[in-house]
Amino acid sequence: MPRQDSRTGRRAFLGTLGAGIGVALAGCGGSGTGADGPYFRDGFEDGTDAWTAVEDGWGRSDEYAHEGNYAASIDADGTTEVIARATLAEPRQPSEFEYAWRETAGSYGGGVRLVNESGDVELAFATDNPQWVVGDANSTTQVAEGVGYETWVRTAASFDWRAGDAEVTFQDASSEASYSGRHSLASVENIAAIELYAYTSENNWMNTSCEMWWDDIVVHR
Repeated sequence: MPRQDSRTGRRAFLGTLGAGIGVALAGCGGSGTGADGPYFRDGFEDGTDAWTAVEDGWGRSDEYAHEGNYAASIDADGTTEVIARATLAEPRQPSEFEYAWRETAGSYGGGVRLVNESGDVELAFATDNPQWVVGDANSTTQVAEGVGYETWVRTAASFDWRAGDAEVTFQDASSEASYSGRHSLASVENIAAIELYAYTSENNWMNTSCEMWWDDIVVHR
């Protein structure tokens, strides 16, 4: 059985994003989850078919799970950049994007990059082990100190495509630590892919040790 964490922090977090985001996130993987549900949702319960693995050490794991019984994880030593990629069935301007992640003290950091249909990064989120980081139109910068290791953190972006920005939120499930701030989108182009990436402030989107888990990755319509 996986080592699951309390859902209390997640429920509180989802409540701050409004009723429109409050859908069940466990289980289903891949794109096209129905007209009334998210455009893309993956809790890795059914495998990793929606993803192209770049790093051999990335895959489904039952060691920890934010929801359900599985998450995706990486334990990589040596130069690591892109870890895995999921391409959306169609490029879109989603209302929200969200995911959960955790890391160990031995990891240098990692995160998620939202890639637009031109192949450029539109918005990105990361941990610098343990600092929280956002990459936007201006720079990739630390936005909060983070809370340490071996805890699930929920990260989300609520998009305002007309304004060309997004409200980015981090919330730790085991404490009251959180961050919320508006960040400009790089090009205001449709999102075409989700990339899981290594990160460290010294080398930007590359490091030599990444030990992380990702779960409940959702692109809302």
